[in-house]
Amino acid sequence: ELRRAGLDRVNVSLDSLKPALFRWITRGGNLDDVLAGIERAQEAGLGPVKVNTVVMKGINDDEVVDLAHFALERGLTIRFIELMPIGEAIRSGLWRSAYLSVSEVQRRLAMELPLLPAEPTQGGGPAQYFRVEGSQGAIGFIAPLSAPFCAHCNRIRLTATGELRPCLAHDEGLSLREPLRQGDLERVRELLIRAIREKPQGHGWKQDQPTTTTMADLGG
Repeated sequence: ELRRAGLDRVNVSLDSLKPALFRWITRGGNLDDVLAGIERAQEAGLGPVKVNTVVMKGINDDEVVDLAHFALERGLTIRFIELMPIGEAIRSGLWRSAYLSVSEVQRRLAMELPLLPAEPTQGGGPAQYFRVEGSQGAIGFIAPLSAPFCAHCNRIRLTATGELRPCLAHDEGLSLREPLRQGDLERVRELLIRAIREKPQGHGWKQDQPTTTTMADLGG
């Protein structure tokens, strides 16, 4: 149904292949439902399906090789992402205790898999991609803290509450709710242009400027 409505690709969050740990990380999520959803997305032609894994030291970092194999065997694109100082990760203190650079993740994977640099693609975003000979899948690494990509970031984000964020790391945004409800597409266009023009030079996390909004509210 989503495919018929115009959706052509999906991103799925998958931080663990262990049901109990997945439930804890997602606060009640069901791993089987997510795995079935990935399979249905592939069957519907919503590919390549991208899987996002936030790596947390002492929590799920022992699964990175298994997750990589899971993705490669199914032709998925998996992106390993550094834990960011956002929302609950800051309030709980998790960020400081569980942060792990993706360079360490890449080092571990390279010991098990022959990673070959993939050709960059237009619109590929901030991830650095690698492939493995014989697999249709890919492995990406997103390092917003250890290797910031702010200088060439071309992303803006629409949150779950209809707010346009020029930068994921900043709490300020522009609301699209009213113009969308009113069908004022010209106003929507103006706000989109304004958001792009107001995009900050950097995220500020290195200066201990955390983001208070949760990832659930951000739509990520």
